[in-house]
Amino acid sequence: MSRPLWGYARFVLHVFTVAHPLVAENVAVLPARLDCTLSALSVESPLVGGEAFACPPYFQAQTCCPQSEVEKVWDKVEDILQFVTRVLDDQGQDLQAAEQEEEAGVLLQSDGSVCAEYQLRLFSSRLKSYRAARQASEKGLEILQGSTMHLLCAACFVSSNPLKIAQVDNFTKAALLSLQDRMGAIFTEQLKADQPPDPSCALHYVQALTEGHMFPAWGRFAPEMSFAENVSLTTAFSTWMDRVLHSIVELPGSMLFQRTLLKLAFFYAGRPDSDAFALLHGPLAPLESSPSISLRPSAENMEADWNRLQEEQEGRWRVCPSGQHRLLVFVRQAAVTDALMTCRGHLEAAASWGVQWVVSSAGHVEALGKGRSRSDQGSGKTHGITWRRFEVRNKDLFAATVCSGTPTWVADFEALECDKAASWLERFVSAPEQTDLQPSSWPRGVRPSRPQAVVPETWPPRAFHEYLQAQAAFSSELKKGGPPPARRKVLIYACTAMSFCGGHGDRLNGMLGAFAVALLSGRFFYIDSQRPVPLSLVLRPREGGPDWRLFGTHAVLSAGANFNDNLAAFEEDPSWLLDSQSEVLRLVSNQRLTAAALAASPRQAEALGLSSQPKLHAHLFQTLFEPSPALLRRLAARRLPEGRRIGVHFRAGDQMPNQWKDPPRHSLQELDEFLDCANSLEKSLGWDATILLFADTDKVLELPRVQELMASGKLVWPAVGDSIVHLDRSPATLSVRGLLGTWADWWTLAFDVDALVLCHSGFGATALDIGPLRPAAMGKGCVPAEGSMG
Repeated sequence: MSRPLWGYARFVLHVFTVAHPLVAENVAVLPARLDCTLSALSVESPLVGGEAFACPPYFQAQTCCPQSEVEKVWDKVEDILQFVTRVLDDQGQDLQAAEQEEEAGVLLQSDGSVCAEYQLRLFSSRLKSYRAARQASEKGLEILQGSTMHLLCAACFVSSNPLKIAQVDNFTKAALLSLQDRMGAIFTEQLKADQPPDPSCALHYVQALTEGHMFPAWGRFAPEMSFAENVSLTTAFSTWMDRVLHSIVELPGSMLFQRTLLKLAFFYAGRPDSDAFALLHGPLAPLESSPSISLRPSAENMEADWNRLQEEQEGRWRVCPSGQHRLLVFVRQAAVTDALMTCRGHLEAAASWGVQWVVSSAGHVEALGKGRSRSDQGSGKTHGITWRRFEVRNKDLFAATVCSGTPTWVADFEALECDKAASWLERFVSAPEQTDLQPSSWPRGVRPSRPQAVVPETWPPRAFHEYLQAQAAFSSELKKGGPPPARRKVLIYACTAMSFCGGHGDRLNGMLGAFAVALLSGRFFYIDSQRPVPLSLVLRPREGGPDWRLFGTHAVLSAGANFNDNLAAFEEDPSWLLDSQSEVLRLVSNQRLTAAALAASPRQAEALGLSSQPKLHAHLFQTLFEPSPALLRRLAARRLPEGRRIGVHFRAGDQMPNQWKDPPRHSLQELDEFLDCANSLEKSLGWDATILLFADTDKVLELPRVQELMASGKLVWPAVGDSIVHLDRSPATLSVRGLLGTWADWWTLAFDVDALVLCHSGFGATALDIGPLRPAAMGKGCVPAEGSMG
């Protein structure tokens, strides 16, 4: 922005604020954790020229907030202001380029037809909408800036003029609601401009932007900020500022992003054989289904095969071989590796036990794998390792799932006294004493696993059917319009042009975790995912499942919750979200919230039949999704080899710098270890299998071993040439052309291979979780991998 952001700071401080309960007459209700003193408060701010943060004169100098918390809040304010400034500057450059394109007429040439005029309007109307939304954004930024400063003063200082607070409170609430109304009106005008004058003029991508249900007008958020006893000052302010921030930046950002996608749609209009054409214009015609492709997930056959393998195999791919006491030691990612290795040394003395380390850190896999004797490797006995991408939260359900019929004890590594546990475990098997049978004598952190009923009924349970019927009725009411339905608690997973959504695995975990939260909190579930294209262009609502398609949250925002890269915040207090009284919640998350939500709502989980489902994410996925016509066409075009197939997923991370930037994961030379693991798995299972290699770089094709295996037909590279993209890090110009190929790769890993060799990545881990039960291993170290929800 050309003018300083803080140009109106002192003026705004006296005009804007937001309602909250902490006015002079009720300062006494502040949480006891606050330390009220008569000290003055001073916070240096580089954005205000180094001047100290100061409140308007009608606030007295009595502070009720720790200075450290106020500084954190002010840091958040500065981060947001800098972010919005940068966004508006970047958008200003994009706007200038778009205006030059429009003036030069380089995008489209009109032939005077109705459709040509409509297509030109698709571009020009978005520039018009962006300009209007940008003006509203600049006013909203002033509101956010001033009201946050005033809120902080009102939360931490006694006011000498309560009437002044009420006065500016009413003014600010009206200003924020007016901002929402303005954004909503701009969005509505854009919807009108997108209506084709004739059905033959319709554009597939534009139609997909408004598939499903429009976000209800009664779902917009009220601009109050509440201070709960168990919520810190920083959390309360961060949540409120995020909500207002999204109302400022989402709509203008979406207008420019849609314009970019329109340019791509017309660029690929003359390339009907490309995946981008199938995505943005719709496939010309579906290809015949290949018998080797599982276009509709069905787990029964592979689960039957895996049950047979469990009975036949006593080797490394089974977590709990029969005929031996088994101790499962669960290790959190934060565990210190040196302490883990010391504990391993102690537990070597428990020779009569099969000790299985259940870890989710690649570093722990590597450490535990070093020093294993040849006799230990593949024996299923001492020092066995099972890798999971995500930590086990329900130890008893995990034990019941993977160790059925085997005497199993469980141990929490963080609580385990390894030296005492080793001697007790060995004595318990060989020559137990009377006291050993008493729980009071068990080593700290060790106990027998509790019996758990695993999958007591077929999916979905009856109560879940009732939920789906209720959502169908609610969706029908939404489409009719009119007054709000009587029951209208809704949760919406959102991924828009301006929100961070994460990569493939992050998005699946975010969506399925959000669905679990919706179920447990009695909310109807919807998805508004527009980046890089509407999700319905890749995945469709499953027949018989909920119609989750919804649009418009970027224009009139609901109360928001943001758990991007912050699972700890949800785990610290799941009730904040589960028990929220807001009618509509808009959730932005790339986290796997499911386990913590189940633990926080045991009765509701039991009532819905969710708590005893070891493959819960698989069931939730199959309830929500099936392939779109475009994805079906891409899958059908993939002619996979017959017979057994082993899928290998390898992620280098930093080998495609022209496509995206990502930290390094594995060097190309480490692929040998993955291929060795696939061979080892194949031999131990007695198969003659083909390896399907999936990687985030085509540089693997230059490796001599890969070339040799491909020449012999032992290895197949199913990816098409331009399908290697990163869903979150690649620009839209690349992600659109590779999106279907990326989803086809994931679908093949999830449903069309008989075994998996994976790296520490959410892409492969979600394929393991959501696909049927199969033998699986982590390529680095070649240790068994396990994918139940546990």
